[in-house]
Amino acid sequence: MSLDLAVESFKYDNDECWFEMMVKCKEFPSVNNMYGVNTRSRVVYTLDHVHHFKMQLKDQIVFTDPKDHCPWIATNQVYYLALIFMLKHGFWRRDLDNMIKSTQDAIFQCLGINDARIIELHNYKNELSSDSPSEYLIIKVGLSNYQYNKFKNG
Repeated sequence: MSLDLAVESFKYDNDECWFEMMVKCKEFPSVNNMYGVNTRSRVVYTLDHVHHFKMQLKDQIVFTDPKDHCPWIATNQVYYLALIFMLKHGFWRRDLDNMIKSTQDAIFQCLGINDARIIELHNYKNELSSDSPSEYLIIKVGLSNYQYNKFKNG
């Protein structure tokens, strides 16, 4: 399955500690059904279309190499993740939350960071005209300043 993922833009701000990339695709796969189950062995596995999407997204992230451009990326930090899916087909059929996990996994695997370090999520989907030649995904990752431990001792 060829998704033809390609990076349209990549920018970053090391003073404010964020990077943003826009990825285009003919059509992002619907991942309403991300996993399959082998009925004989009861083994859960990732479906091919999700696997291909993650692999192609990882390739694009490796190509832009945010770790090289953003020295603030480290395993001991906490992060926010913003995803904006701009869809031309199946807008009302594709659940936003089902598109997030595979995207989040691919991004943070490439960064070498456990995605449990994400403490803020901002997710949106927008509808494009059906005659748009591509769909787009805007990914923004940055250091979070949310005080996640403010209730820890109180």
